[in-house]
Parts: sequence; C-alpha cells; structure tokens
Amino acid sequence: MTDDLEGAITLTERALRLPIVVHDLEHALWHALSADRFRHHQRICRVVKAGADADRCVAFECHALRAEACRWPRGRVQRCHAGLVELVQPVFESGRLILMLFAGPARLAAEHSIDVSDMPSAAFDPPGRAQLRMLDPTELDGAREHLRQLGARLRCALRDGAEAGTFHGGGSRRAQVERWLERRHAERVTLTDLARVLGVGTERCRHVVREACGASFSTLLRGARVRAACALLLNTDLSVQEVARRSGIPDPSGFTRAFREATGTSPARWRKTRQA
Repeated sequence: MTDDLEGAITLTERALRLPIVVHDLEHALWHALSADRFRHHQRICRVVKAGADADRCVAFECHALRAEACRWPRGRVQRCHAGLVELVQPVFESGRLILMLFAGPARLAAEHSIDVSDMPSAAFDPPGRAQLRMLDPTELDGAREHLRQLGARLRCALRDGAEAGTFHGGGSRRAQVERWLERRHAERVTLTDLARVLGVGTERCRHVVREACGASFSTLLRGARVRAACALLLNTDLSVQEVARRSGIPDPSGFTRAFREATGTSPARWRKTRQA
C-alpha cells in the first residue's frame, strides 16, 4: 500500500506541477509515507518559517485552518502573510477531520480567485517567490478537483486498511504484528498481549515475531513509539512531555533516551531541525 499512496500523490503532483504536503491529524500514515510528505520542506517555506513571523505560519495553516475546515469541505485557495498561494483540501471521515492536503506554494495574480488571505507582511519578500509557478485562474477548478480526488483516495486507503487490519496488504504474520503495534503502541502492552492476538504461547510468539520481522518485540515496539513521536513532533505543537505520553513512553528520561538512540538527537532538537 505504501507504494500505491506515494504513487497517487506523485501523480497528482505531476498533474498540478506543484508539491503536495499532507497534514496527518490522526497520524495514521506515518508508517506509509516519507517524513517529507508531512512538512513544508520547500526552500522558500523554510525561509518564511525561519523568519520573525514564523508563528503566523502555524497559526494560519494549523490552528485557524483546522478550526474553519468544516466551512471549506471542497477546499480553498489561500494566501499566507508572505504572499505564497496554496490549494488546500480537508479530508473528513464520519464528520471528523483526519487529513489536510496542501498543494503549493505558487503564485496567483487573480485576487478574486483567492478565498482566504492572511494579513501580508509589507516588508517581507522571500527570495525565490518570483520563480514559483504562476497558476492561471482557468486551471483552478481542475487543480482543486485533482486534490479532492487525492483526498478521496487517501481516505479510502485508510478506511480499507482499518477494515482489513493492515496497511501493508495481505494477512502475513509481519503485517499482523506491524498493524497491532501501530494500534497499540501507546498502551502498556507486552509480548503476552500480542501472543493472545496471534493465538500462540508467549515463547512461541517471541520466535514468530523475530522470524517474521527480523527484530525482537521490544525493538519493534520501541521503533513504533519513536516513529509515532516523530509524527507528533512534526505535525503538532504538543509539548515534548505530551508527545512522550501519547507515544507510549511517559517517562521523560526514558523517552529522551529511546528517541536519542533511534535518531541520534533529542526530541526537542529533532523537532527544531526539521521545522527549520
């Protein structure tokens, strides 16, 4: 499924000739897509986010946009304080906002085509803005439809994965273990808990996990928790302590140690580096 989702996003990028970023509000795709899919990593966006008004980006693209998403079920065209234009599409499941898709940044000359605009910073002109793709207003309807179709594709993939009990396809032992860890990593689970699900004894489960996944249960569980923490650090402004709790390692020192062993740096520094 990972290749299918990456392929769907790549095809949409080619059609729009714009990069696409996914805000995964429920952290359901952190194992299926690359880390760059979850952050605005384009150079011009990094310059804007490193500026004095960096907090405005978070307020505009996260807090305000998510609060207003229900008003824009078919998406919107927005312009940030730095003058960068994006196409945005919210994705809902059973009335719950689960994803936000962003296509951009770009430029758009027609003011009437912009649905929402943040207050511009008059003195700020980020380098590279003139080289951004200029969207023709006549392209907007088609571009927004492409983004809506991608949102529907991702929503169906998440729904199908939940019903099948796996996002990796098939019913192999490895898929069962990975899906179980994805769902239960934040809880105080043990090898015995997994053994019950697989219908084997604890010792047999120990061997099954290593044979299927090539690592011990504790290593896989720690990896799932660190990956979940990375998704939370990238996509939320939760404190490191809250990220640790939601990831399944509530002890701050234990969380920092596990995170440093996996990434080579502390959670706070990892977040700062990625966001900058």
